[in-house]
Amino acid sequence: MWALTWVLGFGPAQAQGAPVASAAGATPATTSAPMRRTEARTLIREALDTHPAVLAARQAQDSARFEVEGARWQFYPTPSIGYEAASRQTSATANQRSGVMRLQQPLWTGGRLTFQLDRALASEQVSGSAVEVERRDVALRIIQALGELRTAALKRAAYRRSGALHVEYLALVQRRVAEGLSPQGDVVLARSRLVSVRADLEAAEVQQAQALNRLELLLGRTLELEEFTGILADARDDAATDWVNPGLDALLSRATQASPALQRAMSELDVRRSEVDLARSSLAPQVSLRAEHVRGSTASTGSALHLSVASNFGPGLSDRSGISAALRRVDSKQAELESRRRDVADQVRADHLTAESSERRIQVLSDSADLAADVLVTWRRQFLAGRKTWQDLMNAAREKAQADVQLAETRSVYWAAVQRLRIAAEGLDAYLDGPTAAARPATLPHADVGPAFPSSIEGAR
Repeated sequence: MWALTWVLGFGPAQAQGAPVASAAGATPATTSAPMRRTEARTLIREALDTHPAVLAARQAQDSARFEVEGARWQFYPTPSIGYEAASRQTSATANQRSGVMRLQQPLWTGGRLTFQLDRALASEQVSGSAVEVERRDVALRIIQALGELRTAALKRAAYRRSGALHVEYLALVQRRVAEGLSPQGDVVLARSRLVSVRADLEAAEVQQAQALNRLELLLGRTLELEEFTGILADARDDAATDWVNPGLDALLSRATQASPALQRAMSELDVRRSEVDLARSSLAPQVSLRAEHVRGSTASTGSALHLSVASNFGPGLSDRSGISAALRRVDSKQAELESRRRDVADQVRADHLTAESSERRIQVLSDSADLAADVLVTWRRQFLAGRKTWQDLMNAAREKAQADVQLAETRSVYWAAVQRLRIAAEGLDAYLDGPTAAARPATLPHADVGPAFPSSIEGAR
C-alpha cells in the first residue's frame, strides 16, 4: 500500500495528523526536518534597506534638506558683478566700458525671508514623514504577503494530509470491492474525492507561489520556502501570542500619535500656513542696503552706499487673490487631515475587530478540528462494522480537511491583524526593535516538501 501512496504523491510521512490507523492498524510515521527560523521583522528590515520606494523617499528628504539650507542663505548679502558698455560715446560716457560690483543686504522684508525658511522647514518635515509612510507601507505589504504565504502553506499541508488519507481509503475500498464487500460505486466516489483534493491542493500551491513571488518583488531577491519555516509553523507566531490587547481606545490613541500619514498631513498643513504668511508678506515694502563700486566710467567712478525701499504689489489685485487662494489651501489641508485621522481610526477598528473575532474563532475551530478527527476515527470503525456507509466516511474525511483549512486561514488572519495593530500602535521602529521570538528549532511537516500530485490517478487502479 505504501508504494501506491507514493505514486499518488502522498507518502506515509505526508499523512501526518491523520487521525485514522492504517490498514495494518498503525498510524503512518511522521518525519520533520529542522529548518532555520526567520522572523517577519528580519524580512521587513531587509526590505526597508533595499526597496526603491523607500530609497526614493530618502532622496527626496535629502533634497528638502538642501532647500532648507538654501532658505537660510537668503538672509546673507547678495554679491553681483556687472560689465557695461555704451553703444555710442557721449560727454557723459567718455569711457564706454565700466565694471560694477554690488553687495546687497536685505534689512527688512515684512517677514518674507523668515516665512520662506518656515516653509522649507515644514517641507523637510513633510519629506521626513513621507519616508516613514513609505517604510510603513512596505512593512505592511510584507506582513500581507507573509499572511497569504502562511495561509497557502498551511492549507497545502492540510490538503496533503487529506490526500494521503484519501489514498489510504481508496486502497481500502478497492480491496473490499475485490473481496465482494463493497460496490464498485464506492471506488468511483473515492477517486472523485481524491481528484477534488488534488484540485484544492493545486489551488493552494498557486496561492503559495503568488505570495512568494510578491515577497521576492518586495525584497528584490530570489526566495526559498525553507526561509519562512518559523513563520509558517502550524501555530500562532510568538509575535502574536505574546501580544496583550490594550483595548480599542488605547489602540486608537496610540495609533493616532504614531501614524506617519497623520504626521505628514500636519506638516503639509504647516507648509500651507507658511504660504499664507508668505503671500501676505508680498504686500509689505522691502528695505535693503546696497554697496556699489564702479570702475571705468569717468562720470561715475567710485563707491557708493544706497538705502532702498521698494514695493511690488503685482498686477492689479493679484497679491490679494494669492492670499485668498493660500487660505483656501489651508482649509483644504485641514479637511484632509481630519479625513486621514478617520482613515487611521477605521483601519485600527477593523484590525482590532478582526483580531478579537479571529482569536475566538481559533479556539472554536481548534475544537471543531479535534471533534472532526474523533468523528473520522469513529466513522471508519463503524463503516468496517457495517453500521456506516462509505459515503458517510468520505464526508467525514472531507469535513476534517475543511476544519483544518479553516483553522489555518483563521490563524493566519489573526497573525496578520496583530502585526498590523502592533505597527499602528507602537510605530514601525518600536515594532522592529521589539522582543524577538524565543530561539527554538522550528519545523514543518514533511508534507510541505514532499513530492507533488501526479497529473492523473491511474496508478491507483
